[in-house]
Amino acid sequence: MNKLWKHSSFSSSTDDHQWCTISIFIISILLFLSDVGNAFHFVLREKTQFCCTNHRKMTAKTNNNSYDSIMNGRGRRQQQRIVSTSISASSSGNNLVEPDENTSNYGRKEYWNEAYKEEEEFSWYSGWSDIEPFFTELVPVESKPRVLLPGIGNDSTMVEMYDYGYTRMKAFDYASEGIECAKRFFGPQRLFIDSDSRSNTPIEKKTRKDDEEGVDLRVADARDLSLLYEDNSFDAVLEKGTLDAVFLSGGKDKKVAGEQLQMAVSELARIVRTGGIVVSIAAPCADAVHAAFFVEPQTWKTIRDGNFYMTEEGYTSNNVDAKIFAWERL
Repeated sequence: MNKLWKHSSFSSSTDDHQWCTISIFIISILLFLSDVGNAFHFVLREKTQFCCTNHRKMTAKTNNNSYDSIMNGRGRRQQQRIVSTSISASSSGNNLVEPDENTSNYGRKEYWNEAYKEEEEFSWYSGWSDIEPFFTELVPVESKPRVLLPGIGNDSTMVEMYDYGYTRMKAFDYASEGIECAKRFFGPQRLFIDSDSRSNTPIEKKTRKDDEEGVDLRVADARDLSLLYEDNSFDAVLEKGTLDAVFLSGGKDKKVAGEQLQMAVSELARIVRTGGIVVSIAAPCADAVHAAFFVEPQTWKTIRDGNFYMTEEGYTSNNVDAKIFAWERL
């Protein structure tokens, strides 16, 4: 009986030891995967160079709900590197309300105005020289395309895009301070200004001719551009982080986030002509952005799917600190 008891005790101890070993093994794997993920985000964070101390403090203080949930709680430091620009409330009458500050700041005008004041210049994800080989391959400058830049904000490198030859350019940002930044970057010599430049009447009612050069800057909401741009108004769109921001404006509620994003994508489908190109540079919400263009498969054809890509001239997409997507309007 005593022997049997000892054997039973030993067996239980052995089982416990085996379960302990298995548990340690599983935890080790999880820790390894977590370290890999953190390492990736550390590299991305450092490369984005968003290093304004005051902006970091402001972002860490006011955005502890949205990006953390997207990135599985990896900490508010990653929030400091979120690159996003123009989404939020609208007066267009389509219930485009701003989220409260406890839900997400990425859809709040006040947040972005303060952010642009703190960080007057920042190249979102990458500069024009990094994107140029991939964009020009799909949208040749010789074709003199009508180009839209959603969420222009404080990205001064878009001036280089204009000087490269894309002079039939229009851009918008939700935050008025973002447009003020863009005006300073482009300077009066590049701006298109007409007597109605501060209004939101349809483009056709303005004095600008279709082939006129100059960047047209507006305050607008990415989810509803009906007061600014008519159907089939553009040959190409280049956005860097704006669709990320639209998704993040939904905070923890992924249903709301997806709905906001889909509204912005639907607007792109409306204003881009058949055969036109949308190029998106996305990072924290790249999967959501990619998925949004599959909701209506008869509308978009995927040209670049965010994976590694090399141009015919040998330029590689890994030089851009985000994923490059491109779709053709069907």
